[in-house]
Amino acid sequence: MVYRLANGKILDEKGIFIALTNDNVFNHYFLDVKTGKVKLVSEEFDIEPDRLLKKIKFKLNQRYFEILKIPAEERHSWMKEFVDEMIAEKMLKNKLNFILSKSRSFQVFENVLYPDKSGWIWGWVQDKVFKLADKLAEWLDEIDIEVKEEWEYDDDCPLCQLLKKADEEGKTPIMEETKKAFLKAKEKGAIVGGEWFDKSNKKNYKKYE
Repeated sequence: MVYRLANGKILDEKGIFIALTNDNVFNHYFLDVKTGKVKLVSEEFDIEPDRLLKKIKFKLNQRYFEILKIPAEERHSWMKEFVDEMIAEKMLKNKLNFILSKSRSFQVFENVLYPDKSGWIWGWVQDKVFKLADKLAEWLDEIDIEVKEEWEYDDDCPLCQLLKKADEEGKTPIMEETKKAFLKAKEKGAIVGGEWFDKSNKKNYKKYE
């Protein structure tokens, strides 16, 4: 899903997601509705940041809209909810809860989750992206700019093509089709976590070869 502005430009969702979750208080992010791009002004590294901010604020809420960071407390609640509801393995759960008692950083949390062989990092990434997408939708409603949601499919992505076909036919992909698409994506080099296609689970893996 992408957002297209009235002038045809596509919003830089990745840039907006970075802006929403950046902890650096010296970084200021703005959406440029003329280009769809995200503009960063850094008080640490930009030359004359005050001049740049003044120039932007002159057109604030017209061409430029400030992207406010999601509060650390809210982001922390996302991680805690994921651990409480999704992680069953006791040792991993205890490790993650310990990290969450010391830090509110996505990076620290993900550095612990990533090496775990169960593949939960990919479940977390998906969950985080869904939540960020919801925050983006809420923010776009708040700033009240004209945007249109569109599906954008990658021709080289088996899962994207499955979704495109389902969208065209007005159907929802069944589990068998989804698993097969994931396997094809894995064969193309995509990272697919979890037990579906674990080589040790030979019966299920061979079923989708």
